[in-house]
Amino acid sequence: MGIWLCVALVLSCADAKDESRRYCGEEDCYEVLGAKRSSTRAEIKKEYREAVLDAKYLNKKADPNNATAVKLENMNKLFDQQLTEAYEVLSNALLRSAYDYHLDHPDSKLMHDFHYWRALNQARILAKLSWVPKLLGGLLLLSLAQYLNDWKNYANQMGNIRVQPAFQGRVSAREKELAGTKKLSKDEKAKLHEQAEHDVFASDVQVDGAGCQRPAIRNTLMFQLPISLPRAAYAEARWFVLFKVLQQDYGEVDQTFVTRQALGIPQASWADIDEETRQALLARKLWDESNLRTFLEEEKDAERQGKKGLLTTFKRQVDRNMTNGHFGKAKEKVVGQAQR
Repeated sequence: MGIWLCVALVLSCADAKDESRRYCGEEDCYEVLGAKRSSTRAEIKKEYREAVLDAKYLNKKADPNNATAVKLENMNKLFDQQLTEAYEVLSNALLRSAYDYHLDHPDSKLMHDFHYWRALNQARILAKLSWVPKLLGGLLLLSLAQYLNDWKNYANQMGNIRVQPAFQGRVSAREKELAGTKKLSKDEKAKLHEQAEHDVFASDVQVDGAGCQRPAIRNTLMFQLPISLPRAAYAEARWFVLFKVLQQDYGEVDQTFVTRQALGIPQASWADIDEETRQALLARKLWDESNLRTFLEEEKDAERQGKKGLLTTFKRQVDRNMTNGHFGKAKEKVVGQAQR
């Protein structure tokens, strides 16, 4: 508060000549709108609309060729300006509070300046931050759409797994294990089938890829953005300081990252490459442009000669997945075979 008092003292000296232009000038803002001190914001808005409509009606009735009408029109323009100023003050809770203090304490100039400048600056700050609720609302809608879409993809992937013959065979075997020799009703069989599916999913099925993980609200944009942005900023700053400024050598994790970036290999696909091939790729130092060009030429030569390059197996797997329409989908691995 002490800081605001000092600011108010300085600004009141600098703004001494403009003090008459604050609020509604010499007019009473409440009288201009025809409102009361106890009027709510909705009532003030209603009074403002009615006053504006009355002013427009008088302007339409005035004869533009009559000198008195021209004078009346100029008065109406001044009145419109006063209406706008009064509404801007009384519709803003901060400025209205400062104006009410001015009416109640007309002789307390310093404290009035303090309330006025504090309200004015807070109103400006709030106006500049008016985009924040819109941003949060947009993030909320996007997160909701993302969450619903994740559930849709998850249901589709689980449905794809359920129609696999190996999965169905394992479920049948599990049903026999659970039922034993008991005779079950229709409802009991349905419950037993659900239990068997649950058991097979938990013990015998491993899935990865897009849409394979059970959706969670914590994975939506609304929750991940505040976490990912600081992480990304830290990663960028760390990378710049260590490898651009200090010129340090890449560590093993950093070598993996720049190698994947150079070859355009996603992180999930990198894990599908065998360890020997990964180490061979890292040893080539493909983050260096000259090394990368040489490596790519060697891979092309190997393909032309029908030989196997370092990435041949990986490329064939990608081509096979794309041809079969399974690229990016769940991969099912049934550990146990259906017992006959």
